Amino acid sequence: MSEKYYPTKRRGRLTPGRALKLIRELQGITINELSKYSGLTESCICALEHERLPIGLARAKKLAVALNVHPAVIVFSDWKTKKRPTAKKRKS
Repeated sequence: MSEKYYPTKRRGRLTPGRALKLIRELQGITINELSKYSGLTESCICALEHERLPIGLARAKKLAVALNVHPAVIVFSDWKTKKRPTAKKRKS
């Protein structure tokens, strides 16, 4: 039996700041703890989560190590890919 899956409707844009907050909260880590793990200040993390400060590659790497995720999960959380056209099957 073949099941088809359809993408859900978009409810909102997942920005790097929102992704950071979501990952942090899902792991049960406070801003204070993330500050200790990453070496970034609490005010910096708060500004990142509220999109008042750009994350940048250096910060993304520090946060990724602290959260045990790949930096792309934070920085490119809303990456959309386009489907490639499928090749036509040849008749045998």
